[in-house]
Amino acid sequence: TIAVKLIGSNWWNGSNFTVSANPVYFSVTNTTTTTPNTWSYAVPAGLQNGLVTGNQYRLISRSMDTAGNTEFPLGNANVPAGVGMTILYDSATVVSTISFPVNGGYYQTVNSMSGTADDMLTGSGVNQIHIALTRADGTYWNGSIWTGDCTGPCNPWQAATFVGNSSGTWSYNSLSGAFQSNIYYRAFVRGIDRAGNIPADPSFIAGGIRFNVDSTTPTSTITSPSNGSILTAGFTTMAGTAFDTSSNGSGVSTVKVRIGRFSDGLYLNPLSGTFDNTLSAANAFQFGTTVTPGVLPNYTWSQTGTLLASYFGDDRYHVESRATDNAGNFEVTYNTITFIVDSTPPNTAITQPTNNNAYSVAQPLTNITGTSNDPNLFPSGVIQVQLSVAQFSGGTTNYFNGSIFTAATEYMLVATSTASWSYWATGLNAGSLVNGASYRIHAHATDLAGNVDVISTTSTFVFDTDTPISTVTF
Repeated sequence: TIAVKLIGSNWWNGSNFTVSANPVYFSVTNTTTTTPNTWSYAVPAGLQNGLVTGNQYRLISRSMDTAGNTEFPLGNANVPAGVGMTILYDSATVVSTISFPVNGGYYQTVNSMSGTADDMLTGSGVNQIHIALTRADGTYWNGSIWTGDCTGPCNPWQAATFVGNSSGTWSYNSLSGAFQSNIYYRAFVRGIDRAGNIPADPSFIAGGIRFNVDSTTPTSTITSPSNGSILTAGFTTMAGTAFDTSSNGSGVSTVKVRIGRFSDGLYLNPLSGTFDNTLSAANAFQFGTTVTPGVLPNYTWSQTGTLLASYFGDDRYHVESRATDNAGNFEVTYNTITFIVDSTPPNTAITQPTNNNAYSVAQPLTNITGTSNDPNLFPSGVIQVQLSVAQFSGGTTNYFNGSIFTAATEYMLVATSTASWSYWATGLNAGSLVNGASYRIHAHATDLAGNVDVISTTSTFVFDTDTPISTVTF
């Protein structure tokens, strides 16, 4: 026969552990008739339901031979101290968690997994920890390769190392070659206690924690200002695009921008609004942007509200953008654009005819020439020189229109070349000019930024075909 006692309480009476102070013995099934005899006892449902996880129980057996001799008398006081055994009842599974990687995490690589396991102080204690890794294609990691198919029944569990007793930490390091870039993975953990409780398998396709491995570098480009821009003032907004290689990538998290000045190699400090020596090239990516996802893996970015046009004087500048993804990968080869700020007008001079000169049929003007230049260390450059030729005759002013002097208002002509420019037309030959008339040439230059001479240059001359008269007085 067998009896069961709740430690600290009474004996099982077939219904509860609260009434019987003395053992209540239940018959067992003898499995042999030889000596020594073996027996077994099928635990009834009532007793199974009466057992509580975390409680300890004493199990004793009492034998009687065919002659009626008993192992020891009935009654609680007669149960020898060394008889039977004490057990801990544990039907609860181990509570296990994954600490690394984290759910929704992005990583350049994962070299190990770790976590915790807890079977409570009243539990039987952690015996084993298993982990599982699966991919979207259903394969699982077996410690060396991806294999199998967990879209149906599978056994992907791998043993981890546990340190502790009723609770502790675990780790798993057999991950060499496990992860490829731009792939999502799922991780699972289960604990098995000393009582043999095994948690039910989760869904290996939809459960567990999901994380991404991404070791590829995102890229970015600058679309505004455009490369090679020539501006008359600084800008206040920047914009561009970014790309993360794969729609399964970790995604672009930030794009930052730096702005450098060619004349002195300094970078713009957004805190001071000046180009100073507090920032090196490596740490000059100080301008944050707003990143907006498009059709993945494409993104756009913009920066506004930080830059002031007054930050930029006449100079040449370079702008670089640097994208960083959610796994921490960042660009090391930057997209670069350059632009010029040129607010200074160019200069123009007329070299022929010289001012206040005179011409005739015998000594005709045969060409109008001059020079122009665009000052500054980084000028945009003169794109065009224009001039007008005015004729003053008989109280009337007419302008040369490229053929004859009939224009009533100033008519601008385009010179040939810029740095050393010239202009001539047959309508300016001596035969087309009026004797006694005076002429004024007005010229100005325009640079690529659109700046125009504010102080234009002029040269006047007279056309005289009258012969001089001379007399002898002595």
